[in-house]
Amino acid sequence: MNTSGIILKMILLSNMLDLVVNAKRPVVIIPRYEGSRLETKLVNQYTSKWYCVTDNDWFTIWLDLELQLPFYFKCFRERMKLKERFCDKTVLSKNINRN
Repeated sequence: MNTSGIILKMILLSNMLDLVVNAKRPVVIIPRYEGSRLETKLVNQYTSKWYCVTDNDWFTIWLDLELQLPFYFKCFRERMKLKERFCDKTVLSKNINRN
């Protein structure tokens, strides 16, 4: 490989690293299923669908096999959603508390 090809690759790599380092998006790390557990608590009688859990007590949302059923997955997806505001701030879905 000639010198100009090496220099071009180094410039491209440098630009890619710059993009990664300067990114201001949230990083969400999702662990494997084994040993993982995430609990949530609904606030103010939050309900989106009639078949979603409406209990005000803490309940397991991550790795609950019941939530993997197709119609329950809509509840799971809505409760795990993060909303990004224009001020570079990420907020949780309305009326949901995560632990």
